[in-house]
Amino acid sequence: MRILYGVQGTGNGHITRSAVMASEFQKRGATVDYLLSGRDRSLLFNVDRFGDFAHRRGLTFSVKNGRLLFFKTATTNDIFGVLKDIRNLNLDHYDLVISDYEPISAWAAKINKVPSIGISHQCAFHYEIPKKGINPAAALLLRWFAPTDINIGLHWHHFGGNILPPIIETEGIDERCSLVEEDKILVYLPFEQPERVIQLLKPITSHRFFFFTDIDREHVDGHLYLQPFSREHFISHMLSSVGVISGAGFELPSELFHFGKKLLTKPLAGQAEQLSNGAAMLQLGLADVMESLNANRIRDWLDKPTPSPIAYPNVAKHLVDWILDSQRHDINKLRDQLWAKVDRSNCDEKATPQIQNGVNIA
Repeated sequence: MRILYGVQGTGNGHITRSAVMASEFQKRGATVDYLLSGRDRSLLFNVDRFGDFAHRRGLTFSVKNGRLLFFKTATTNDIFGVLKDIRNLNLDHYDLVISDYEPISAWAAKINKVPSIGISHQCAFHYEIPKKGINPAAALLLRWFAPTDINIGLHWHHFGGNILPPIIETEGIDERCSLVEEDKILVYLPFEQPERVIQLLKPITSHRFFFFTDIDREHVDGHLYLQPFSREHFISHMLSSVGVISGAGFELPSELFHFGKKLLTKPLAGQAEQLSNGAAMLQLGLADVMESLNANRIRDWLDKPTPSPIAYPNVAKHLVDWILDSQRHDINKLRDQLWAKVDRSNCDEKATPQIQNGVNIA
């Protein structure tokens, strides 16, 4: 079996998750080629496991001051270039296309009638999960941005759909969970103006803030430690931090829940996925959510206790086995097996609401 794996490059979570999958495919000697789009090739990192991957410009989103700019997003994307890339993508030698919310590979598979599987958090939106801020346009975007034959969602609960637990990078990381510095907070708010974040954190001197932002080298200003982007350093600082302030993406919060870090999240205004993620976190009792950057909310959150970790299984291993099995059984069987392996035994029972089809029934 020869597979083309499309990866959306606009979010680091897509790359991290797909890199974990790439490791599992490589262990089995599977023939997999990778196509990344949505970000300039020079700005991509943590892509070594994709080998000599193909790259296309793809589609991306314009953001300013923590808000999605719909008009600029529509006018700055080269739609005709994307359509050309879809038409020109040769799938003659592929038996299967996998897409982590990557539109060129997904649409090319659909047009050329090549079997396709979507594996992403966005695929979870095909099912009855907590949703917020999803207008008709957002619903159409989520459904048709990267359409596939089979949609396998990833989320913090299955909500009765074809949804698996998060895919977490754990190789070489679990054993590094050593001493936690009780006054250390990691900050990752890539869609906010760095100056605003710095001014917000400066008066809060009770903790040290390690703020990952777009700079070339580390800069220390009192209790503020500005850090350049680096996956390795990010993980190291995350493991030694007591908590994290971040946007409401999916992959980073999943890692934080797995490693038992408290989270204060600020969803990207106007972005339905992040607004929905915030709603899901509140419903599941997983994190605190603030709608805007607020120093008082941060101070209140800093006083909260650290949660117990949620031990997610090696989803990528089981999912790759399922993909490569010529007699694939119903995905629901795999779903039930994986959720049965999720270990919340150390979690506070009060923070684990009963969920059925996206509705809190506790």
